[in-house]
Amino acid sequence: MQEEPIDFESWELTNFNIDGHIVLSQKFGHLKMMRSDDGLLTLIEDAKHGLIDQEKDTPTNFFNRDTTLGFVLDIGIQKKKWLTHGNGFYFGTKMIDAQSNKKISQSNFDKDLFEKIGDLIQTYFQSGDKKKEIEAVKLQYLINEYNNARLLYPNFYGESYLSLMRIIDALGGTDSAHTYASDYSTFVATISPKLNQELYDKLKALAVYSERMEKASEVFTLVFSEAVKNKWSCHKTMSSFNDADKFVFSCFYSAYQYRNKFVHKGFPFPSVVKESYGVEEDSAIAYISPTLGMSWSRFNRPTTGLKEGDSMDIHEIVGNDAETFKKTYFLLVPTWYFLKEITRLGLINKINSL
Repeated sequence: MQEEPIDFESWELTNFNIDGHIVLSQKFGHLKMMRSDDGLLTLIEDAKHGLIDQEKDTPTNFFNRDTTLGFVLDIGIQKKKWLTHGNGFYFGTKMIDAQSNKKISQSNFDKDLFEKIGDLIQTYFQSGDKKKEIEAVKLQYLINEYNNARLLYPNFYGESYLSLMRIIDALGGTDSAHTYASDYSTFVATISPKLNQELYDKLKALAVYSERMEKASEVFTLVFSEAVKNKWSCHKTMSSFNDADKFVFSCFYSAYQYRNKFVHKGFPFPSVVKESYGVEEDSAIAYISPTLGMSWSRFNRPTTGLKEGDSMDIHEIVGNDAETFKKTYFLLVPTWYFLKEITRLGLINKINSL
């Protein structure tokens, strides 16, 4: 009986200092890790491992063998390029996305802003005034963080998103830890009233976003009521908000809830935050994803289709608050693009204020 030929696929990995070659566990499809003769760090795998049966009902897999391999080896594993598949056909398909498709030309370089930042940081750092020296260090580190967040996106969107949130944390810091979600969102809503209004008008013109506008109003009303009742420091600023400001407040309040319930418990932000459409046209859906829900599929059923219990909603991981997250915060969470725009404007406001 003739044995079925083994199909292989190989990948180029981001580089690290491998010593010789490593024979891996074949149980989950990994075969060998080695450096090729032309210097590429490669991972060879069984191309047929993990293929889903197209006729029989089969459970799907949540195990990420690549990141787990990285954990076991205590080194970062990332597939950089798909090299070969099957019987050796060369693909050369890049696996790491460019950080942006935005065209950059001379017109994008703001010489005045660049020199203003440089002069400001150098002057403050050499001023002899400890407060100004600290401001210089802080500002440069925030700019570094922004640059690194841009480099991380979209391949590590969760880390990039969190980095941008940390910049806003630093720009609008507060001493009231117990009201931080509302203080944070209040600060964001004051960064650019112009952007707030432009976005609000765009979304209001789209009938499919009407439910979200109502949800945002409900979120703001509940938080504002608590702020007034407990005399939180942010309640006076909140009382001056127009509808556009209230909407932006609710969006970033939702993002803060995800940071508390997801990120601080070891989970990433929902992947819809990286799904920005119409960025070039500055469309409303570039700021708030039109996606209505997210779930993980536990079974593949080619003939009967999904059955009850086959899907696991991502919000089940937050327990009792699952419905609130699914039906409210999820609809309002800002995209990475929205967060990036707000963060950049916040940094520019900080620069202009010094």
